[in-house]
Amino acid sequence: MNDGYHAVGSALSAVLRRLEVATKDVINAKTPGYQKHVLTTQSFASDLDRELGRPGALVKTSENVAFIQGSLVPRASDSAIALKGPGFFAIETPDGTAYTRNGDLQIGADGTLRTQAGYPVLGAAGPLRLTPALGAMRIEADGAVLQGEAEVGRLRLVEFKDRKQLVPVADTIFQDGGQAEPNPASETSVHQHYLELPRGSTVSGMVEMIAAGRAFEAAQRVAKVMDETHQRLVRQGQ
Repeated sequence: MNDGYHAVGSALSAVLRRLEVATKDVINAKTPGYQKHVLTTQSFASDLDRELGRPGALVKTSENVAFIQGSLVPRASDSAIALKGPGFFAIETPDGTAYTRNGDLQIGADGTLRTQAGYPVLGAAGPLRLTPALGAMRIEADGAVLQGEAEVGRLRLVEFKDRKQLVPVADTIFQDGGQAEPNPASETSVHQHYLELPRGSTVSGMVEMIAAGRAFEAAQRVAKVMDETHQRLVRQGQ
């Protein structure tokens, strides 16, 4: 009976993670630079003998980010940028340098180019700062930031040897876990007056949420039947 409870509890945990991932994708369906998350569920059949020793879950899950180029959607703002290609631009956070594709930017009161969360966008020599008197900002495909005819900085664009090693620290922000190996971008271009929105529809995400919810209800029913059976056996044994 304990083996059955362990199996059902493990299944419930896996379905909950499935629901969490689907919910996260739905919530961020319109978030610029967001990358869809994928949950992989591993069958417990091949590991059953080892798992009967009982330290871990019978149903295993792993969550990964599916780095897929999103759709470029026009925006009127000069501080809206989208990346085309595998790269990221660097930002400064309280925990150090991080990387994002969320180009929904703003210009702070001090002229610093920042994310909507207030993190400075980094150039080759530190945070990028603009001088209002020099005119409107223009960003070239190679990341050069210009005001008038003067280049005032250049986005620090990077690409990673293995993006799977990036560690998510927020919905659209990643840090190098030490093995991703950042390199100067060579296959990424910047598109001003655009934002990158994730591919896929809210409808498909809602369908996944409903399916996960039904799977959770089914596992709950199994747990209830097992509990009722256990209680009946206990009463019969008295």
